[in-house]
Amino acid sequence: VRGAQAASGSQVAALPSVSSLLPAPPIAAGGFVSVLNAVLAKDVENGQAKEPVKEFSTARKRLVLWAQTQAPGGGLLTARWYATDGGDRLLGEHTLAVPSGENRLAYWLELADKNAKFKQGRFRVDLVSDNRVVQQLPFRIREAGFFEELGEVFEQFGKELEKAIKGEGK
Repeated sequence: VRGAQAASGSQVAALPSVSSLLPAPPIAAGGFVSVLNAVLAKDVENGQAKEPVKEFSTARKRLVLWAQTQAPGGGLLTARWYATDGGDRLLGEHTLAVPSGENRLAYWLELADKNAKFKQGRFRVDLVSDNRVVQQLPFRIREAGFFEELGEVFEQFGKELEKAIKGEGK
């Protein structure tokens, strides 16, 4: 699992990648963050969840969680990703600073090895604020069919080609 924009700056073997859709000013650690809406999705586009899902296939290279939050005084929101088959096993976690007001955030979990696949099974993401679980999102990963595998390859190729054309790949 790979970490990209680690707000805490720490790296562990199973840290998910995360992103905030809005720039976050410095925040005091004690504020409570309410989750107004949270969904797992195929992607996030223009600050919104794109194609919400209840399950992913093993063809997915990135698992995405989108959340709409409310934080009257700002605060911290942590996403903890668990494999739940045979007990809870923490896969990774990350904390984002949430500015005062209503915000949209995205967390994601992806494998560091581009050739690896997520394993089938049951999983859960907990959103935690002020040491309390404020939202739980169970999901599963199922075996991908041949055409799903092929579709993911084409989708990833298209994204990389688009980046190259826009000059973002440099």
